[in-house]
Amino acid sequence: MNALLHDVRYGARKLFTNPGLTAVAVLTLALGIGAGTAMFTVVNSVLLRPLAYTDPERLVMVWERTPTLERNYVSPADYSAWRARAESFAELAASSEWPQTLTGDGPAEEVTSMLTTLNYFATLQADARLGRTYRPGDPGEGVAVLSHAFWQRRFGGDPAVVGRAITINGSPVTVLGVMPEGFRAPGARMDLWMPVELDPGWRGRYLQVVGRLRPDVTLARAQAEMEAISRQLAKEQPRSNRGRVATLLPVHEQVTGGVRPALLVLLGAVGLLLLIACANVANLLLGRAAARSREMALRLALGATRGRLVRQALVESVLLAGIAGVLGLLLAVWGTEALVRLLPGELPLPRLEEVRVDGRVLGFALASTLLTGIAFGTAPAVLGSSVKLSHALRQGGGGALGGRGGLRHAFVLVQVALTVILLAGAGLLGRSLRNILAVDTGVETRGVLTLRMRLASARYGDEAALRGFVDRLLPRLRELPGVGAVGADMYLPLMDAKMAHGFYREDRPPAEHASGLAADFRVVAGDYFAALGIPLLRGRAFAPSDTGGAHVAVVNQEMARRYFPGEDPVGRRIGHTWGSDTVSARIVGIVGDVRETGPTRPPAPAIYRPFAQAPSRRLAFVIRAAGDAGALAAPAAAAVREVDPDQAVGAVRTMDEILGDNVARPRITLVVLASFAGMALLLAALGLYGTVSYSVAQRRQEIGLRMAVGADPHEVLGRILGQGMRLTLLGIAIGLAASLFLTRVMASLLFGVRAVEPATLAGVALFTAAVALLATYLPARRAARMDPTAALRAE
Repeated sequence: MNALLHDVRYGARKLFTNPGLTAVAVLTLALGIGAGTAMFTVVNSVLLRPLAYTDPERLVMVWERTPTLERNYVSPADYSAWRARAESFAELAASSEWPQTLTGDGPAEEVTSMLTTLNYFATLQADARLGRTYRPGDPGEGVAVLSHAFWQRRFGGDPAVVGRAITINGSPVTVLGVMPEGFRAPGARMDLWMPVELDPGWRGRYLQVVGRLRPDVTLARAQAEMEAISRQLAKEQPRSNRGRVATLLPVHEQVTGGVRPALLVLLGAVGLLLLIACANVANLLLGRAAARSREMALRLALGATRGRLVRQALVESVLLAGIAGVLGLLLAVWGTEALVRLLPGELPLPRLEEVRVDGRVLGFALASTLLTGIAFGTAPAVLGSSVKLSHALRQGGGGALGGRGGLRHAFVLVQVALTVILLAGAGLLGRSLRNILAVDTGVETRGVLTLRMRLASARYGDEAALRGFVDRLLPRLRELPGVGAVGADMYLPLMDAKMAHGFYREDRPPAEHASGLAADFRVVAGDYFAALGIPLLRGRAFAPSDTGGAHVAVVNQEMARRYFPGEDPVGRRIGHTWGSDTVSARIVGIVGDVRETGPTRPPAPAIYRPFAQAPSRRLAFVIRAAGDAGALAAPAAAAVREVDPDQAVGAVRTMDEILGDNVARPRITLVVLASFAGMALLLAALGLYGTVSYSVAQRRQEIGLRMAVGADPHEVLGRILGQGMRLTLLGIAIGLAASLFLTRVMASLLFGVRAVEPATLAGVALFTAAVALLATYLPARRAARMDPTAALRAE
C-alpha cells in the first residue's frame, strides 16, 4: 500500500511538471468520458431502468393487426370478447385518450385525459399518492384521478382537492386521488383519468388495451391464445373482424421501442469517440515516454524492475484518467440537465423526466475512467519500461521513432478508421433526413394553422348540437382577415392518430362482404381539402347539401388503386360500420393521397365522410392563411370563445410545426451523431498532426542533411506529405471496410437510403483525406522551410 501511495504522489508530481500535455490529455479524455456518460445516462433512464409499475415485465399492450396497420385500435365489442374468453391474463383493461374541457377555478382549459375501464389501475397495480384510485365496484362515472404534474400546475399541490368536485365538460366530477410523481400511463402523459362504461356491442375502434399476464403464462403462450380467439371472432363477426389478429407487445417496448435503435446507435458512436480519445492520449504519452527514456533507463540500472516501472506508468495514466473522469462526470451532469430542459419541445423522447444520474451511471463513469486509463496507458507504459541505458544515452533522452513510431502509426490508423465509421453513419443519416424533407406528404403545410378541441357532452349531447357548433364556427373563422379556406377533421394529418374501419363493396356478392377490407376513416367538414391543399382528382368534394339524406364518401388514390384496380370507384357504393350501425355510402370523389402518420410511412387507403352525416365531438380545425399562419392563433381562439365562451381550445399549432415534429427525432439523432463525428475528426486530425510533427522533429538532422546536399524543399514536402497520406489512406480503407458491416445496424433509422451507400462512403473518404492532407501539410511545410545549418547544429 505504501508503494502504491508513493506511486500516486510521484505520478501527480510528474503530471504537473508538464501542465500543457496534462491539460490537453485531460480535456480530450473528459470530452470522451463526459459524452459517453451523458449518453449512457439517457440510455439507462429510458431503456434500462424498469418502468414504475409492479412487475412491469408482465404488462403487455394488446393491439389488432390488420392488412394495412401493424397496430390498430380495438373496439369495445372485441375487448369484451377478449376479456370473457382469454385465460392468459390476470387483468385486462381498456382505455382511450380524449381531450376534456375543465372549467371553474380559472379560464376554460383543455386537459388530456384517459377514459378507462374500472380495472385500469388494478391492472397496472398502481396506487394513488393521495386519496385512492377507482376500482371495480365503484360508480362508472363522475370521478377522476389526477396526475401529480396536473395537480401541482392547476391546483398548486393542494391536498384538499381530494374529495372536491371539479367541472369537466360541464359536469361535476369528484377527485378521488392524485397519482405519485412520475406515474404515467403506458406511452402517454395524462392530466387525469376517468372511468367509462363501454357498450359491448359497439364496433367502432378507438380503445387501447393493456393486460397483466398471469405469473405462469409466457408471452408466446398468451399470443397463441389471442390469435385463436381472433380466428373465432373472425368466424362469428366476419364483416368487422375478418383479417384482424390480436397482437401482444410488452409495455416496455411500447414505451421505448420508437427510440431504442437511435439511442443504441448513439451509445455505440460515443463508444467509438472514447476509443479515439484514448488513442489520441496514448500518442501523447508515447511522446512523453520517449522524452523520459533516459530517466527510465537510469532507474532500471539502479535496480528497479520492469514491472515496477510499468506499474508507475499505469498509475500515472489512471490518475490522469481520474482527473478527466471527474471533469467528464460534471460535463455529463450538465449535459443531461440541459437535455431535459431543451428537448421536450424538440423531441418526443419517452421517460424524459426520468433522465438523471444515478448509482448505475456513477458506476459506468467509474468503470469508463478506469478502463480508459488502462487502455491508453498500457502501451506507453510497456514501451517506456523496455528502454536500454546505452540506447537512451546515445539518443540524448529523446528516444527514436523505431518501435514507438510503428505504435504511433497504429494509433493514428485506429483514429482515422473509427472517424470514417462515424462520418459514414452521419452521412447516411444526413441523406436520410434530406429524403424525408423532400417527401410529398400530400398536404401543403405552409400557411396552415390548426386548432384542436373536444366538445363537452353536457352541451353537445346530440348530433344536432354538434352540427350547430361547427356550422357557427366555420363561417366565423372564414371572416378572419387573411383566411382563405377553413375545414375540420377528427384528427390532424401527419400525426399518429388513425381510425381504421372495415368496409365492403356493395357491388360484390354478399359472400365477399366479409373479406376483411380496411381503410382509415376520416370525418371532415367545410373546405377541408382546399385548406390543406389536397387535390380533387375526380368527381366532387362534399357539398353543403350532403347532410342527413343519402350518405356519401370521398376516397383517396390508394383506396381506389388497392380496392378498385382498373375501375372507376366514383358512383360505387361501400358499406361500413359506424358504431353499432352499418352505413351504405356512395363514393362521389377521389382526392390525392396523404401520408397521415408522417412522411416516412406510405399512404394508406382512406375513406372521408362529411361531418354532417357522421358528427364527432373530437375536432381539429385547419385554417389556410394568406400570410403568417401563426398570427391567426389569437384571433382564431377568440372566434371559438365568441361561439362558445366555455369551450376550451387545445393545441394551437401550424402545420409546419407538426411536420417539424415528424422530423425532430431523425434531425436530433443526426445532430448528435454528426457532433460525435466532428469531434472524432478533430481528434484524428490532431493525432495525425502530432505524429507527423514528432517524426519531423526526430528526423530534423536527417532532413537538414538532405537539404544541405541539395534536396529540393518540394521534395522534402512531398516525402512528408506522402508519409502522412499513406497512413491516412490505409486508415480510410480500414474504416470503409468496417463501415460496410457496422452501418447495417442503422438500417431501421434510414429512409430512402441503403445502409451501404457508395456515394456517401466516397464523400466521407474524400472529406477525411482532405482534412488529413491539411493536418499533414502544416508540419511538412515547416520541415520544407527548415534552415539546414540550424538543423545540423541542433543536438
